[in-house]
Amino acid sequence: MTRPLLRWTGGVLLLAALIALSASGAGAAPAGHAADVVGAAAAGPARRLLGVVPDIARGAHLGRPGRPRARGAARAGAASAGGRPKARIANLDYNGGPVVHSNRTHLIFWQPSGSGLSFDPGYVALIERFMGDVAADSHLPTNVYSLSGQYSDSGGPAAYDSSYGGAVIATDRLPPNDCVLPATGPGWSDCVVDSDLQAEINRVVAANHLPTTSEDIYFLLTPSGLGSCENPTTLALTAINCSLGGSGDGGAYCGYHSVTQSGFLYSYDPYNDVPTHCQSDGFPTPNSNSADVTISTLSHEHNETVTDPDGRGWIDNSNAQETGDLCASDFGNPIGSTSGGAYNQLINGHGYNTQLEYSNAISGCAASAPIDPVSVAAPGVAAGDRTISFRGSASQPGGAILAYDWFFGDGRHATHHLSSHAFTRAGSFTVILRSTDAWANWSFAVHKIRITVPPHPVVAITGKPAGRTSSTRPRFKFSSTAAIASFACKVDGGSWRSCRSVYTTPHLRPGHHRFSVRATDTFRQTSRQAASDSFMVM
Repeated sequence: MTRPLLRWTGGVLLLAALIALSASGAGAAPAGHAADVVGAAAAGPARRLLGVVPDIARGAHLGRPGRPRARGAARAGAASAGGRPKARIANLDYNGGPVVHSNRTHLIFWQPSGSGLSFDPGYVALIERFMGDVAADSHLPTNVYSLSGQYSDSGGPAAYDSSYGGAVIATDRLPPNDCVLPATGPGWSDCVVDSDLQAEINRVVAANHLPTTSEDIYFLLTPSGLGSCENPTTLALTAINCSLGGSGDGGAYCGYHSVTQSGFLYSYDPYNDVPTHCQSDGFPTPNSNSADVTISTLSHEHNETVTDPDGRGWIDNSNAQETGDLCASDFGNPIGSTSGGAYNQLINGHGYNTQLEYSNAISGCAASAPIDPVSVAAPGVAAGDRTISFRGSASQPGGAILAYDWFFGDGRHATHHLSSHAFTRAGSFTVILRSTDAWANWSFAVHKIRITVPPHPVVAITGKPAGRTSSTRPRFKFSSTAAIASFACKVDGGSWRSCRSVYTTPHLRPGHHRFSVRATDTFRQTSRQAASDSFMVM
C-alpha cells in the first residue's frame, strides 16, 4: 500500500531569480568493475553492492578541510571501519562504462504497517526539502554536486542536472525476517535483505506508474528499528554487509547504491542517527532533525550513482572506491551555523552538513567546483532602438567554456560570446550573461544598462531607379537609423501606406513622379523629415 506525496520538479531557482530580476524591464533592475566497497565490505554470493557508505563510528564532521595534494602522493581517502583513512595513490579511473548525464530523483519512505515503526517527526519533510533544494540549484558551482561534471563518458559529462520527481510513503507489510544484525549493531529485531528492498521498490514503482528510465534514481529510506543485510542469514552463511553493523564488522554500511534486477538505479538509505554508528556521534544537525545525519549519506549515494551508475564508470581502481568513498570522513570547514549546529553546504538557501566529494581536478576532496570568471563589456548608458554591442568573456581553468547565453531583461535572449541587441523601451535593465563550462556548470555575470529615449529616426533611400526609367513599376530600397523600425511610403500626392524595403510602386504612367518614405521607431517617433526621390517614367 502506498501513499503518494509531493510531485514537484525543481528548477534552477537562482537563475530564475536572476531572470526575473532581468525581465522586470523598464524602470526596474531587470556494470564490468566489481564495485566500490568501503570498510572491507565482503561480496555476497550473487553480486556486490555499489557505493557502500561505511559505518564509521566517528568522523571529522567539520573542521578538517580537504586539501589538494600532489598527484601520485598518498592522500587521505575513505575511512576504514575503524575511522582511519586509507592511503591512496591515484585519481579516479574511467572504466569505460556510462555516467548519468541528467537525473530525476524519487524518494520512497517505507513505513511498514503493523510493524510499529515510523519516521521521526519532520524526517520525511526535511529529506524531501533536501532533494528539492539539490534540484533547484542544478548547474550551479556552489555545492558538492557541482563536482560530478568533471567525470564523463562518450555522451558527455555526469552533469549536475537534477530534478525531483517526488516522494511516496509506502506502508507495505514487512516480509518474514531474513537476516539477523550483528551483535555490534543497534539491536534492531526487524531485518530485511537487499532482495526485499528491491521488491518493495518494484511494488511502489508499479503501483504508482513511476518512470524507470536510465536517468531515474530511486532512494528507499527506512525508519529507526528496521535493519538490513545484503543476503539472508542461514546455517551456511552468516549475515554480511549489514546496516549499522558496527565498526568491527567487515561490510557494515550506512547506505549503498546499485541497480535492480530489472535494470533501474536505486539507493538504500537506512536510518543513520544511531549512536556509535554512521558518524552520528557529535554530528552537527543544522536543521535540528535526525534526518540531518542521513542527508550526508544521500548526498554520497546520489553523487556516486551519477558518476558510476553500474560499477563500470569512475572508480579508484587501486582501492575499488568511488567519488564519495574517497572523502567519506572529510567534511571540510563550516560556512555557517544554526541553533542546531554548523553546516558546510548552502543549497537553495538552506544549510546542510554533507561529506565532501573527490575531485580529480585538484586530486583531493572538495566542497564545490570552482566558479568560472565571467565578465561583460558593454556601455552603461545607451539610446534605445539602436544596436548595442555586448561582449562576454569567461574561462574555466583546465577546461573550456562551451556555451554563452544572454538574458537582456526585456524578455529576449541570445547566444554566443559576442552579441548585439536593441532595446525597444527606455528604462534600467539588468543584463545577465550565463556561461556553461565543460563540467556543465553555470557561472554568471550581471551588467546594468540604462536605456534612454533615442533621437528621432533618420530614413535614407539606398536603392532607386535612374532619373529616367522605362519601368512602370520602379523599385526602391531604404533604411533607418533605428534598429527596429516600421516604414510608410507614398508616391506623388497619394496617402502614406505601410511598406517594406524593397518597395515596388504601383503601375505609373509616363511622366514625372516623386517617391517618399518615412520611418517610425518602437518609441513611436517618426522621422522629422521624409526621404524623397524624383524620377521620370519614359
